[in-house]
Amino acid sequence: MKLPPLYAFLLMFVMFSCYKETPVAVSVSFEVKAAGDNYTMPVRVTPENCTTGADYYQWTFEGGVPAASNQRQPGEITYNKAGVYTIRLEAWNDGARQEKEYTFTVYPSLIVNFDVEIPINNFAPAELKITNTGSEAASYLWQFDGAETETSTNREPQGIIYRNAGTYTITLNAFNGFETFSISKTIEVQPALDVDFEIIPSFEDEDYESPFKASLQNKTISGLNYLWSCSGGTIPNATSENTEINMSNSGNYNIVLQASNGKETKTATKTVTIKPNSNLYRVSDVKFGVKQAENTLGCYFSLAKRATYISNEVRSADEPFINLVFYSADVSLQFCKFISPTDVSNFDFYPMPNATATYFINDLSATIIVFSGGGFDSMENDSPLQSLNIRNNANSTWFSTVTLPYIILFETSDGRKGAIKIKQAVCNGNESYILTDIKYQKESN
Repeated sequence: MKLPPLYAFLLMFVMFSCYKETPVAVSVSFEVKAAGDNYTMPVRVTPENCTTGADYYQWTFEGGVPAASNQRQPGEITYNKAGVYTIRLEAWNDGARQEKEYTFTVYPSLIVNFDVEIPINNFAPAELKITNTGSEAASYLWQFDGAETETSTNREPQGIIYRNAGTYTITLNAFNGFETFSISKTIEVQPALDVDFEIIPSFEDEDYESPFKASLQNKTISGLNYLWSCSGGTIPNATSENTEINMSNSGNYNIVLQASNGKETKTATKTVTIKPNSNLYRVSDVKFGVKQAENTLGCYFSLAKRATYISNEVRSADEPFINLVFYSADVSLQFCKFISPTDVSNFDFYPMPNATATYFINDLSATIIVFSGGGFDSMENDSPLQSLNIRNNANSTWFSTVTLPYIILFETSDGRKGAIKIKQAVCNGNESYILTDIKYQKESN
């Protein structure tokens, strides 16, 4: 049935007068993400708005750039200083309003650095002096490779000692509350003081007989200052790194080297025994080659240098020092003799115009002198040589090496006497040679 217009109007009025509007709820929600998940300054965060039911927004970024926004998605916010910050979002519509806060920390960006030195010098034991030149951190962790104290959490550790030589790494880890910053440096520690030396006799005194002279070669490790001493010996330049010592008499001597390096002082002592002067030099296993071996094995010998020469080595400056010359053109060593250096040109050697004479007794049986192989071996000083009249009994007789040992006596132009004992004859064609021991006076009597 169709209602009259008046009734329809009344019905609609009643219906609208009974309706009440229901407001829309606002639920504020947002998330904050830091770029690279990094909260060390500068920090860049991007809030993501997840709010529902709101039409209007007001962001507040305390300490951030920008400091506020009314956009639903405000974009990136930058924090340039360390501190604790709050992001606040207020959202609303015509019927509802709600807000939410999010608090987070921006951590300082650390300068991590340190200076390290080893006072006095870098000889072990080395104690470090550390200066932390970086910015303040929440905590520290030091790592000392090879030190007695391997780690420390102090800002500036003390008492870090290295006992051994080497190259070591020092690492500083600084923590700002969020992440760790690190820096490493290396140090060089030299060995600890170790005192040692070597006694090197002069060429003339290798037999350790008086008078004795030797070089003192310092072999100390990590030393800076030195003091040599020896009761009964004379040491010139006793504070030099290397020096020499002279001993006039036989006996036992203690040579002491004291060394220091600013951290330690240590000593080393060596005992040397000086024998009475026998006035006798001893040389063993000297080879004299046949004439054909003059430039391979050699036929010349110098008493002063205690050395064998081949012909091609001899220079005019060497000629005065050559005393013994062996000659044999017979590779079977049946016809041999020692000849004076002044006579070498007569035996097809190069002339030596600067040579001095040596007198040989090649055949003792032609004289009244008795000198056996046993007498040679037992000769401990020059007494058996002193009374021998070698120069007046000299002869150039050929001798054979069939019977050994065989003794040759000689006297140099300056009056020193000696004996050659041929103990072996080696027949090897053009490389044939005799093997000898030689004893001779240091000075003429």
